[in-house]
Amino acid sequence: MKNSFTIRTIIKVFIVLISITGIYSCQTLQQIGNTISNLRKIQFKLDNVSNFKVLGIDIGNRTTMQDFGLDESARLGAAVLAKKLPIDFILNVAALNPNSDNINGQSKTLATLTSFDWKLFLDDTETIAGNIGNSITIPASGQSTNIPLGMNLDLFKFFSDNSLDRIMKLVLAIGGKEGSTSRIKLDAKPTINTPLGPITYPSRITIIDTEYRG
Repeated sequence: MKNSFTIRTIIKVFIVLISITGIYSCQTLQQIGNTISNLRKIQFKLDNVSNFKVLGIDIGNRTTMQDFGLDESARLGAAVLAKKLPIDFILNVAALNPNSDNINGQSKTLATLTSFDWKLFLDDTETIAGNIGNSITIPASGQSTNIPLGMNLDLFKFFSDNSLDRIMKLVLAIGGKEGSTSRIKLDAKPTINTPLGPITYPSRITIIDTEYRG
């Protein structure tokens, strides 16, 4: 299991080291404090959904069930009867590291997202969970960095009590031509690698599409 520390743990460790050895100067302590302060500002927001497919059918240009052909509608109906309705899409999450040069004497802090333990919620229903496969660098430029999360799940497993029409309305509301991320939430616990070592956020955050949260 990858070792990681919360911000509070790192602070305690440095206080102990300082009290024992006395090797850290005031300047070093200030740099540590600035780094921790900067990293607490990294925030996340849902950006958009792309490449949404249901049963392998691209629905990016669809708005209603009438936009599906007879063969496609038959496939959807057969899938519901078989109690399977697989979907896959990319959920793009925006990460913001808003630090900039020489603000209150602080320099830019480059951060690397090494873990992003997430849970996907659709219409407030918890579905699948996962993590990023590779580390993602978040420059301190004030501009957002995209984190593409591949989603693959069987909707029928989580919405079996709903009719095909209701399920497809949810699908089109998210991945259709006029789709948005308003019916999606992401529950996440990020870990950021820093010059001080990996820092895990002290609590999970709920990521939505209306504001940055961190």
